Amino acid sequence: MKREDLEKLGLSEEQINGVMKLKSNAMNEIDTLNNKITQLTTDKENLQNQLNDANKEIQSYKDMDIDSIKQSASNWETKYNDLVKEQEEAQKRSIREERTNAFFNEVKFASESAKAGVIAKF
Repeated sequence: MKREDLEKLGLSEEQINGVMKLKSNAMNEIDTLNNKITQLTTDKENLQNQLNDANKEIQSYKDMDIDSIKQSASNWETKYNDLVKEQEEAQKRSIREERTNAFFNEVKFASESAKAGVIAKF
């Protein structure tokens, strides 16, 4: 609706100004409502995406084979314990060999093979 249309209807300037003010207020309210609708639509889409992601995550937990996960964890624990035990044994062997060699370093042997034989018997 334009001012010219209202003038053709025979409205006074004061009436036309009143109608135009009402129109302006209505347009502002429509803009405000459109902004709220856009924001609510965006919020709804975000929440729907979050819900879909949560449902996928829940389904992935439902699809898990808990017993195989527990077995796998147990296997890794066993491997870890075996590895720790092997490292401790290797460290003890290394220390023993180092001390044995240090002990026999001062002793004179006829040959390196004689030294190795004595150390092996020791």
